[in-house]
Amino acid sequence: LLSRGLGDVYKRQAFKYCTSIDNFVIPNSVTTIGENIFGHCSSLKNIIISDSITDISYGTFSDCTNLENIAIPDGVTNIGEYAFYGCENLKNINIPNGVKSIKESTFNGCKSLINITIPEKVTNIGDYAFTDCESLVSLVIPNSVTSILESAFDGCKNLTIMGYKNSVAENYALSLIHISEPTRQEA
Repeated sequence: LLSRGLGDVYKRQAFKYCTSIDNFVIPNSVTTIGENIFGHCSSLKNIIISDSITDISYGTFSDCTNLENIAIPDGVTNIGEYAFYGCENLKNINIPNGVKSIKESTFNGCKSLINITIPEKVTNIGDYAFTDCESLVSLVIPNSVTSILESAFDGCKNLTIMGYKNSVAENYALSLIHISEPTRQEA
């Protein structure tokens, strides 16, 4: 455990490119995880985040290609852009109720992601937020979401988006349907 004397913030890029870490426990003394702290830690499989964490910064776990398990504590109110970008083996994630925005490329490239719950307080879903989440087959988007940027779900080939009638989610899902007219052939 690498937690002694680190204070209340794990500093920016502290463990970036450290390929020998496979499991990690963030202690209760830490409240914020710095930018890119675990970026490119390709051997990291499991991480336990303490309940004292309120902020997961930009790129915190980006390109942790073997990350499989992570439980985000309920006290987290911010998940930064690119936080889980390229976490190819991440299968499930819970977004805490205090999070109000799913930012740009937060889960981009999470190819194995099969289960995610978007809480009722989320109001917007950013560009490329779920791009290339190929294993995601269904997603309920709550009525609280008032903005979904155009490329939020690019490359999600098997995804069914569910939302309330006349909601932003329904309008977004309908905008993705491309109905082509049959071509006429002259005889």
